[in-house]
Amino acid sequence: ELANELGNLVSRVTALCAKTGFGEAPAEAVPEAPFVYHEAWERFAYDEAIGALRSVVVGLNRRIEETRPWELLKSGDALTLEALLREWLKDIRCVAYWLSPFVPDAAERILNALARPDIPSGAVFPRLQ
Repeated sequence: ELANELGNLVSRVTALCAKTGFGEAPAEAVPEAPFVYHEAWERFAYDEAIGALRSVVVGLNRRIEETRPWELLKSGDALTLEALLREWLKDIRCVAYWLSPFVPDAAERILNALARPDIPSGAVFPRLQ
């Protein structure tokens, strides 16, 4: 579930960046993980830590559906769209950073994709047949 949701999220946001030419890389500081992540990590409840990150991903996907950024793109509201992209890139970077102990290769692919979000990078997670 996380792979599909996160892969789809990265694809959607980087595709929007590519369409708009928005190439601002997220800040380099270590992002703050959800509190639940740290609490679960300390208890070695790794499934709960991943669940906390999944909640962020689900919330971001929901926000994209609610804000309908493709309509902002069509209407030419570049300022609002860029603010949303900046926020979403920051949040995806946070998820990728804190997911790296569990799936380091995928996290690295996501962080590389976010380094230049205006250049399409392909699928983060390969589809299972």
